[in-house]
Amino acid sequence: MKIIILTVIIIQFTFLNLSALEKLPKSLEIGEKTYVVRLNNGDVFTGEIAEFIFSEEEGEGLKLITELGKAPIYAHQIKEIKTMDEYYRHDHRVFLLQSAYPISNNHYIGAFELVFFNLGVGITDYFSLTAGRSAVPGIYSNQQLTNLNMKATLVNFDWSNEPGGMAVALSTNLAYLNDANKYINILGTVSFKMKKSIFTTSLIYKAGGEDFNNIKIRDQIFPTRYENGAMGIGLGLDNRFTNWKDLHFIGELWNSNITKPSNTGIFLGLRFSNSKVSTDFGLAFFTAGVAAPFASFVWTPF
Repeated sequence: MKIIILTVIIIQFTFLNLSALEKLPKSLEIGEKTYVVRLNNGDVFTGEIAEFIFSEEEGEGLKLITELGKAPIYAHQIKEIKTMDEYYRHDHRVFLLQSAYPISNNHYIGAFELVFFNLGVGITDYFSLTAGRSAVPGIYSNQQLTNLNMKATLVNFDWSNEPGGMAVALSTNLAYLNDANKYINILGTVSFKMKKSIFTTSLIYKAGGEDFNNIKIRDQIFPTRYENGAMGIGLGLDNRFTNWKDLHFIGELWNSNITKPSNTGIFLGLRFSNSKVSTDFGLAFFTAGVAAPFASFVWTPF
């Protein structure tokens, strides 16, 4: 466990900009926007900007309204300053479950379970495309997993009286479990964003592919049944810890057919994230009595 935590910390700080700011960004605003300010010494503050300040010795800076009062912070002390939305770049997904929010400019490259490589691209603020392919050692190329997903965010607005908002999306998903087995799903998704949490619910309709498939893993065959017309659900929660700006709880529930409660899986885990990288790890539980670890590493370089 100590090795995992150390690895996460190294990854987090490797992709951060290590140099301090020379000047404050011109985009900063006094008022209602909440900013995350990361200092050179690793301290992180969150709050609204009360005023801009200047000192002959320290240069330009700002006063940030925090829980402890107004804190004067100067540009040369700041490693990174972003709005909360800019700082957290993963509201478009939980773990496997896509939320209704678009990827927008938060394009990413990811490795899920260390063997499933994934690319996510935002096309304006309305369309999101993800594509992935597994590379499991020892498994033949035509037995790997391929996944394509196109999401259109139809509604996206903020609440008028409190932080957060709501988004509605429609998605089409094409997956191949072995090259011979095709699955087509249509998803309708609604996400609700609060101050620290994002709750997502998704209805899943199997629109194409065979009802019965034989999944081959090397020389073993596993018969599966997933009928066309089946209705499933996906539920997701992404909740930021109050005193840990970089730490989130993530949870998902999947059911491929609501008439069969046995087709259910639950994912529970933690996410460490900043504006450049995200790492997830936790446990997945299935009604068949199986539990397995899950992990992902996602890089947002742009």
